[in-house]
Amino acid sequence: MKDLKRIAAAVMALCIALTMSACGKEVENKKSDAPTNTAPASDGFKAGEGIINSNFGTLKEFSAETLTGETVTQEIFADHDLTMIYIWKTDNDNCKAQLSAMVKLYGMLPEGTAFVGMCADGDTNAEEAKNMVSELELPFDSIIGGATLEGVNAFPTAMYIDRNGNVVGEPKEGRSYAEGEDAIAQEYLLDLNAHLGMARSAYAAGK
Repeated sequence: MKDLKRIAAAVMALCIALTMSACGKEVENKKSDAPTNTAPASDGFKAGEGIINSNFGTLKEFSAETLTGETVTQEIFADHDLTMIYIWKTDNDNCKAQLSAMVKLYGMLPEGTAFVGMCADGDTNAEEAKNMVSELELPFDSIIGGATLEGVNAFPTAMYIDRNGNVVGEPKEGRSYAEGEDAIAQEYLLDLNAHLGMARSAYAAGK
C-alpha cells in the first residue's frame, strides 16, 4: 500500500473523544461556514484509543487500526502540510451518496495534502464497511471509529489536520447540497484549499 493510502487509512482510525450525538438528521446536514483560525489545543487524546478530542484541538498522540488491519499513529500527518479526514458511516445515506465524490476528490488532491477516511461504525459494522469499500472501489483506506463518537455533529464530517497534529479551522459538517459528484468534489476541494492556506500561513508564521 502506498504511503498516501496508508496516511488516508491512518487518519480514519481516529475515534472521537466526545459523546457524539446522533448525526445525519436533516437539521444537522448543514454546510459549515468559512473556516476560522486553528482551534485551541487540549489534552483529549489517549494513546491506543485513537480519539479526537472534544474541542477538535489536536491529534498529536493516538494509535488506531484501519479496516485493513493496519495500525496507524499521529505520524501519518508528518509528511503533509494538511491531511483531510473524511468521517463516514455505513448506515448513513448522506455518506453513501457522497463517497463516490470523495473518490473524485482523492484524484484531485493538491500537492502537500493527503486524504484519510474514518468509518465511525467500523468496529460494529466492519463487514458492511469493507463491502462498501470494495463496491465503491474507494482508493483510500479508513480508520476504524468507535461505538461512541463525541464532537461530531453530522455525517459525513470532514476535518483538516496539519503536519504537527493540530486541527485547522472548523470541520465541514453534513452533506453537500451541490448536484452531482463533480460539483460535490469541487466544493470539498475549495474547502480543502482554504484550510491548506491557513495551515501554510501558520507554518510561515512559525506556529
